[in-house]
Amino acid sequence: MNSSNLIKTLCVLIALTSLSCTRGQREAKIEISLEALEVEGRLLNAEALDISEEHLMMAFNLLVVGDKLVICKPFAQPNYFEVYNVKSLKYLGGFIKQGGGPGEFAGVLRSTIASQKEHRVGFIAKDMGRSYYEFDIDSALKKQGYLTKEIAELDVFGLNRTERNNQGEFVSLSLSSPNRIVVFDREGQNPRGHFKYPFQDEQSELRTEAFGMAYQAFMVRNFSDNRLGVFTMNMPNWDIISFNQPEPELVASHHLEMGQFKDLSEIKEKSRTYGVAYSSQNKEGFLDVTANDEYIYALYSGKNYERHGDDKGFSKKVVVLNWEGEIVDRLLLEHDTKIISVDQEGHYLYSIVEQLNKIEVVRYNLKSVID
Repeated sequence: MNSSNLIKTLCVLIALTSLSCTRGQREAKIEISLEALEVEGRLLNAEALDISEEHLMMAFNLLVVGDKLVICKPFAQPNYFEVYNVKSLKYLGGFIKQGGGPGEFAGVLRSTIASQKEHRVGFIAKDMGRSYYEFDIDSALKKQGYLTKEIAELDVFGLNRTERNNQGEFVSLSLSSPNRIVVFDREGQNPRGHFKYPFQDEQSELRTEAFGMAYQAFMVRNFSDNRLGVFTMNMPNWDIISFNQPEPELVASHHLEMGQFKDLSEIKEKSRTYGVAYSSQNKEGFLDVTANDEYIYALYSGKNYERHGDDKGFSKKVVVLNWEGEIVDRLLLEHDTKIISVDQEGHYLYSIVEQLNKIEVVRYNLKSVID
């Protein structure tokens, strides 16, 4: 080997070694256990952002879509969505009003990113949880009277979370389904249930349809790998699901603790209602979950109502997972929160913080713990 080739080879080896070291902190796996979720991770300091408190009232999730920070609300005050430039923090405008007219809604359920590339957001309208809508953020900001497009009317009542996979199918969590997920075709028809709920075999005293209430969850999407993560709100349980085959496949399934529930289901003549009572000793699971195509950031509580009261709904602990469902890092935020959102590049984690007589958006620099 001549000296020129030797130098090239050494340069390649150095570059690969450097890349390995940079990613090494996040590639080291942490044994999955209930105790692993409880451990406090590396402290991140918050940077407060200049966002109007008026726009944060009633906010129930944040989305970072391209260069936009979108504040989403279940009730319009006066808009369902308020938008800021994520870098300059300039207020860009709000849209979608409350009401019964064209392009207006009585309420919206949790919003989701439909396309990072096209800056589209999707949501289920509050009409018994059936109609799925999407809007283009840029068009909505530019065009006065912009009308949100109804994509499909899903053929099942009681949906509270909906994502789309890369095939354009709708993947939903239902409050009254005996299955973990319900998949609809591109037209929102032909619902097919997949996978059991956590501990469904062990909790045979619960009516199967009541599991949708007992194990409500959040979903996050991996656009590049066509995967979804499902994280339970009331218990520390999660599943990673792939949609790269004709039928959905479980990539990982980690159910760490079974909750205590009492079945309150009633079957009526014309309609069915399902309900459960939660034990005050049950540990709260994940309060919010956000993701990019590399990592999942899950805000974990681990508190119960018996000891912590309403504080169980706030936490500083963030568990970082890869898309194999493995824990790779743990972070400790400076402030308690119940709402988090990560940008697609993984540079910053955003959060809404509620303190005495004050609501604000803060962000945490993730580059400091990755590099």
